[in-house]
Amino acid sequence: MEGQNAQLIVQNTGMERMNLALHAKETTKKTDRTILFPGGKGRHLTGSEFRDLKGKQEAEKRAKEVAVVTRAAQRSQKRLEKQKIDLAWKRIQCENAEAVDMHKEECRQLQESRTRARDLPKGPGRGHLRSIVTLNDYRESDGAVGEPGNDGEDDESGEEVD
Repeated sequence: MEGQNAQLIVQNTGMERMNLALHAKETTKKTDRTILFPGGKGRHLTGSEFRDLKGKQEAEKRAKEVAVVTRAAQRSQKRLEKQKIDLAWKRIQCENAEAVDMHKEECRQLQESRTRARDLPKGPGRGHLRSIVTLNDYRESDGAVGEPGNDGEDDESGEEVD
């Protein structure tokens, strides 16, 4: 019994590997050539169907190239915006540090002149980064704002879009 069970396990493992290999062969990615020559049969290269398929493939290829360039431009734009925000934040931190130092100096001088602690001026507080926020930052991209054909004047909520 044990020998038969071991044989079944070996056979099952071999069959699983064969099924995986067969599945890989059946589900190969279609290349440009298999699309142009379906079923491995020849075509007239001057036929209108062939030219249409070839033109469609070239248009798709150009569209992919344009998409790559567009995504690269968007990434660089985001990188620039992030650098601008970082610079603004550093500027705010420096200004706040200067304001805190001036406040401490003023409080020290007032304390030397025997001013009560409750009469000392209030501190400058924390620095805040205020940025311009667009509607696109808070909306899901449902195609209402920022899509071609939409002039951006009014959307369905009645708010004006910049």
